[in-house]
Amino acid sequence: MSLDSKIMETMKTAMKRSLLKIIFLMVGIMVATIGNAQNKIDFSSVDEFFKLTNKLETGIEPTNEEWTQLLDTHGYYCATEANSPLVKKVVRRMMNAAFNPNYKMLRDSISSLSNEEIMNNSEFFLSKRVLENYLDMKNHLWELKKFRDSAIFQTIKSDSKERLKTFLINPVDSLIKVPSINILCFDADGFSTEDGIILDLNLMYKLSYAGTVNFLAHEMFHTYRRNFVNQNFTYGLSEFTDQLNHLQDEGIADLIDKKENAWESPSMIAGMPKPFLNKYAETYKNTPRILARLDSITCSFLDNKITKEQFADEMKNFFFLSGHPNGYYMSKLIKNAGFESDLKKTFYNPVAFIQLYNKVAKKRGEYVFSKKFMDYIEKMQ
Repeated sequence: MSLDSKIMETMKTAMKRSLLKIIFLMVGIMVATIGNAQNKIDFSSVDEFFKLTNKLETGIEPTNEEWTQLLDTHGYYCATEANSPLVKKVVRRMMNAAFNPNYKMLRDSISSLSNEEIMNNSEFFLSKRVLENYLDMKNHLWELKKFRDSAIFQTIKSDSKERLKTFLINPVDSLIKVPSINILCFDADGFSTEDGIILDLNLMYKLSYAGTVNFLAHEMFHTYRRNFVNQNFTYGLSEFTDQLNHLQDEGIADLIDKKENAWESPSMIAGMPKPFLNKYAETYKNTPRILARLDSITCSFLDNKITKEQFADEMKNFFFLSGHPNGYYMSKLIKNAGFESDLKKTFYNPVAFIQLYNKVAKKRGEYVFSKKFMDYIEKMQ
């Protein structure tokens, strides 16, 4: 091989090595970027919200395209999917009512709704909650904009994960995956969906850091629990099993972040109207009567006194607020009787939850489910 040929061959080899290095570098950057995107808290809904409030405060109505851009962000998309298309309507109307001076009549109309009106109409109820949150935000909008860039968001996910781990018995680390967290401006609340956790910015602003960590750990519990539940029993088998699942899922999760009296917890006081908190407290205290009614309706179905369709209708949304107050009552009863370890070990099994409750209820003089009811659910799992 001539000298010129050797030089050319050496140059080709060097170029190939350089090209490979560039490719590996680009792949590494792409992987890191994807990883960071997955771990990043999504503020797109908040940022679009602030853009529109700047317009609204001057009395300018955003265009349909601008409203669509806001409501298509991931936070509002998840909120709509988890609730209903009503979310989009309420967000748009209440943003106008709170921030646009031309909508004073609408603001006054929603603000003056009676307790009875908001408790008996889902749109009124949601509108009142969202409007109150937006009006509160309006009073410290500048502070909220600064809070959006707060350093707490750099550690909140990891600290919430650790909080959940301390709550679980024998946690499976590989299954404690921090879901995406989507911050938005809606009602002062948060919830877990299959697309991630939804959390209101103003609620986070009001809660202490520890309060927010506990709140997120509560929502992360729901995500973690989905890895273990019997999908056939828990989801989609019937309205009845769905209600039993809610009791356990929410009841145990509330042990993470709720006070002894749940309705006195900061996260609830910050986000719930007074009549709602009263309803929550009343429902909690009436748990024995409500469980007795569940037992009675179920036995009526088993005795062919009502049809399968009637039973399903009775079970739709049987428990107030997805079972939070009644599930918490049951979980606290079990915990205070010294069976917290058993409660956590079977956190994924609604039937085991009812069995454990019945065991404690017999000793504590609380309502005990009938044998017919227990035989029915034990055969279903």
